[in-house]
Amino acid sequence: MTVARPNADIHGSPERVPGAFFRAMGALYFKGHPDSSQESLARDLGRRLAACGIEYHIRTLERQLTGAVSSVAAEVEVEMCRLLTGGNGLRTLCDIERALAAAGLEVGPGERISPYVPVDRLVPLARLWLHLNSGKSKRFLARRLRDELSGGDVPYSVDALQVILGGKRHRVTRSIVYEKLLALLAENGVASEEEARSRYLDLAEEIAAAAERRELVGSQGFVRLCRLWQLRHHEPSSRQLALMLRQRLAEGGVPLSLPHLQNLVSARTRGVRRGVLQVLEGLVTQELHQGETLEQEVAKAFPRMADLGWVEADSVAALAREWVARRPGVRRRQLALRLAVAVRRRGYPTSHNSIQPILGGWKTKARRFVYRAMLALMEEPWPKSLEEPVQVRCLTKGCAFPAAREGLCQRCWLSKHDFRAFERRHDGIGAM
Repeated sequence: MTVARPNADIHGSPERVPGAFFRAMGALYFKGHPDSSQESLARDLGRRLAACGIEYHIRTLERQLTGAVSSVAAEVEVEMCRLLTGGNGLRTLCDIERALAAAGLEVGPGERISPYVPVDRLVPLARLWLHLNSGKSKRFLARRLRDELSGGDVPYSVDALQVILGGKRHRVTRSIVYEKLLALLAENGVASEEEARSRYLDLAEEIAAAAERRELVGSQGFVRLCRLWQLRHHEPSSRQLALMLRQRLAEGGVPLSLPHLQNLVSARTRGVRRGVLQVLEGLVTQELHQGETLEQEVAKAFPRMADLGWVEADSVAALAREWVARRPGVRRRQLALRLAVAVRRRGYPTSHNSIQPILGGWKTKARRFVYRAMLALMEEPWPKSLEEPVQVRCLTKGCAFPAAREGLCQRCWLSKHDFRAFERRHDGIGAM
């Protein structure tokens, strides 16, 4: 029996065993030492554990001897065995078990099976499952385990299982979680824990690389690369880039949903997978010309990244109302046409049908490049030049011809002032 544990610290290893065997050995010790007390036994065990580099409070040991604490550290049980084999005629663990049976303190094998396992035993199995199911995430595995554990004594949430699978915060977990994870691995052809650990060691490098790609990093660098791609392609929407990322990731065996990728591109998340960041870096790098570097292009495009941001649509609508008020006879539709041309000159494809609802106040936000184009229109003289006269539409409802006289087109103006057409019509009716 050895006390050394690979994951032991000053409080012992995270592995816990049922306290029934430990309490039975304590009762056997008191039979051989009737003058001893629980406090003296706890102090003796505390000194033995301290010699091994493990700090254990005496009150904790007393509570474990009385059964107030149902489980004990494996090192505590080992030291109790060593204490009994020190001078009571007991030399091996088998001698202790026979002595317990003779004293009526026998502990069955089922009572010695630990209900808890160290989380460190689950982490390699979880990473192996994720490697064998490369298209699934750790949260998907947590949901599978939650569904398998539903209806049990202790319900687990998806968040708690995800933390356990990552080996964070928790040191131990219930053995039922471990057993269900082994059952999920069996669906991938892994029959036992020994086979799982063997395959994990054989695929250690690939699993480590896959785990690194799944690692979450800050989204700041990812968002800047997204804005660089959007500026180079004059694509303000996040959908087109999200579609390209989804295609590249699917080719690499990592399917991600389009809404999730759009949220990443739109900077609605605080973190992003390193693998997604690497795919985006490759996508942007392959479009660079010779002599251009990614850092230089990001720094060069940084001042223009604000164009892709959002502003309140009311500010654009207020400028539009002022622009129309300065030019009697001009309608908002004509302003939308001119503003769409100004936006396209800046390199952003758009249509007047998309801009007119912004000018009418029907939208809550607008792109900053639309706002800047509107500011530029406000500063232009009217008309801009003699070669580019402003075409004002006819005031007649439903007429699309430009106005010529008194806000009407030539045809509507003649219809308004020429009464001969009505006279001929009257004459024709009278003739009939």
